[in-house]
Amino acid sequence: MSGKDLEEKIERDKIFLLGAGVCFFMSLIFVLWLFNFNSFWGNEAALPESKEDSQFLETLSDLGELKDQVGGDLEEIKAEIRKLQEQGEKGTTTENKLKEEDIEVLKEKIENNRKP
Repeated sequence: MSGKDLEEKIERDKIFLLGAGVCFFMSLIFVLWLFNFNSFWGNEAALPESKEDSQFLETLSDLGELKDQVGGDLEEIKAEIRKLQEQGEKGTTTENKLKEEDIEVLKEKIENNRKP
């Protein structure tokens, strides 16, 4: 072998060793990442729900109940207003206006429905 061929072979070997080293360390990092990933999911499943998560879920369920209550309350209020308007249409013009007493009754119903 001549000196030039020997230098080319050494350069090819250096490039090959460099590529092999990079592949080795990349595969080592990937394997360690897989083990870490597996242990992370295993630990996550074993942990009980955090306090914040359970509070968040409770808040969501409370909001759903509140929505249902408010929807029912609004329907009751609309029915009361329709009833009062119908009564007012049957009476004289002074009876067409909602009386303060009727408004107070409606306010009390709304307040009573808001309280848990």
